[in-house]
Amino acid sequence: MPIRRIAALLLLLTIAVVAGCGTVDRGSAKELSSQGNKFASTTATAALASQEEFNRYLEGKYLVAALANQDKPTPQMTADVERVAKSSAARKEMLKRLGDVYSRLGDLASYDAAGEVESSVNGFTGAVNAFATSVGAKTPPISDITGKISSAGAGWLADYAQSQKLKTASALIRERLVSARDLLKREKTLLVSIREEMDEGSGKAALALWNKGVGFPEPILREQLGDYGLTYDAKQAAAAVSDPKVSDAFKTAIKDIVQARTKRQVEMQGSAMSDTIAGFDDLIAAHVKLEAGEQLSLESLTTRLAQMRGFVEEIEKAHSQK
Repeated sequence: MPIRRIAALLLLLTIAVVAGCGTVDRGSAKELSSQGNKFASTTATAALASQEEFNRYLEGKYLVAALANQDKPTPQMTADVERVAKSSAARKEMLKRLGDVYSRLGDLASYDAAGEVESSVNGFTGAVNAFATSVGAKTPPISDITGKISSAGAGWLADYAQSQKLKTASALIRERLVSARDLLKREKTLLVSIREEMDEGSGKAALALWNKGVGFPEPILREQLGDYGLTYDAKQAAAAVSDPKVSDAFKTAIKDIVQARTKRQVEMQGSAMSDTIAGFDDLIAAHVKLEAGEQLSLESLTTRLAQMRGFVEEIEKAHSQK
């Protein structure tokens, strides 16, 4: 058999083997990169509290203890709050690193950015390990991946080699997403209970001050008037609130509003945390499809992102009024 014919047959065989191994679609990788980055940036702000909020909550407990004759924060309560503060900070850093991972994955879909992806995945790995420590997990730390993506597809034609790099990067990211999701589930129980206590405690502190004649519900009144073309007037409001005929009823109404807002805050925090975990599940499933060369379906993640943006906006609005 002529050498040229043998070479041609070997080339066809190589093409068939490559096609059978499955390739990663670059367009799908870019789409996943974009949605993953949006997910990471959104969840970094959802269901989180700053160190200032944790401090304000503890200070509020002391106010309630003095003004409403209730117990001061116990050492265990203070320790739990500090633990959640540390895990919240570690989670925020982890999600920030995840956003960088997805940005670099998009770069890899456009050009050979294997080194940049490895660096970002290693950064995410370190953040996942730090988050594991903050939630008290006993699992062994995840190892870095230096060289694993760069060496993928070595010896193959450029397009296929690039596809293999994307496939390898996706698998390594997915493995770390699984670990992060499991850690989020571990954190959720304590986080939600502490967040519930924090929001309820903040509401109680506000009401304790209100009942002692400190504070004025200006933001609440402005909101009620603004949507109907009525202008808020501070003097009118002060006169109405101090009117003996309505002052008791007015105080009761404000108390009910604060309690309703507190309940809504608790519900939003729990929903945001649940959506974060479910979003990780969506991303993991998307990576599996990407690696198999299947068409991605990111509708559920897109819907979840819209819901979480709504939570974030409500949470930020509530915080801006505190």
